[in-house]
Amino acid sequence: MLVIDDSWQGQGPVLYPLDFMDRPQVVNAGCLFLSRAIPVTDEQFMNLKAGSVSINSKSITDRCINQFIKNWVNGKCVESFTQYTFKSQAMERVTAVILQGVQQSIALSGPDQFFCCSCEKPCGRGDYYVIPSLVDPNDYISVFFCAHYMVIAFKGAEQESLIRSAGF
Repeated sequence: MLVIDDSWQGQGPVLYPLDFMDRPQVVNAGCLFLSRAIPVTDEQFMNLKAGSVSINSKSITDRCINQFIKNWVNGKCVESFTQYTFKSQAMERVTAVILQGVQQSIALSGPDQFFCCSCEKPCGRGDYYVIPSLVDPNDYISVFFCAHYMVIAFKGAEQESLIRSAGF
C-alpha cells in the first residue's frame, strides 16, 4: 500500500504541480496525508481511492463533502474508507450543507463533547454527529466539526469493540 505524506518537507511553502491530484500514484494511494495547503477540485477529491486521507484544502466544497457522506450512507464509498480529515487554518464549513439530506441518529455538541478520531485518544472538542449506513445497520460514520478541522470516520461493529476495549 502506497502512503503519500508531505509532512517531512519542513515548514516552508510547498508548490504542488497543477496535475498532482490527478496523478495515478496520488489517486490510488492507500493513505494520503497532505499537511501543506493544496488546491483540490471536488472531482479530484471524489476520485481518491485512499482509505485514510488528511488534507489541507479550502477548495473542496461542502456540497462535495455532503455527496461523499451520501455515497457512504448508500454503500457507494471507497471500499477501504476509515477516516478523512479536512484541515484548514480558518475552517469555514457549513454544517447544514454538509449534513443536508442525511439522517443523523445522534447529534452532540458543545464544549464538553470529545471526539475520538482513533481508538487511541480523544482529539478535540466540537460538534459531533453519528450517521448510520442504509446498507448495514451495524455500520455508521462519525462526523466531527471544530475550529480548525473536520473529521469523517468510519465506525462499525468491529471498530466499536476496539473503542470499548480501549476504555472509551
